[in-house]
Amino acid sequence: MLAAWLSEGDRDRFQWLMFLVFLYLGILVAKKFIPSNKNVVLITISSLTAFALIQYALDLVFQPPFTL
Repeated sequence: MLAAWLSEGDRDRFQWLMFLVFLYLGILVAKKFIPSNKNVVLITISSLTAFALIQYALDLVFQPPFTL
């Protein structure tokens, strides 16, 4: 939530650029520990999917209260 608040004014291009930078860094780190490119891609995609699902679940649980 803090990151969303801090990046509230960011443009969409910058957010996509940062996503690609961290995706690339994640792949580099995974390649350090996992020799197979196929497993690197699988682990990177599965971690991104897990992150998205956790974000979605937390958004459902911690919705702002209804206001008029």
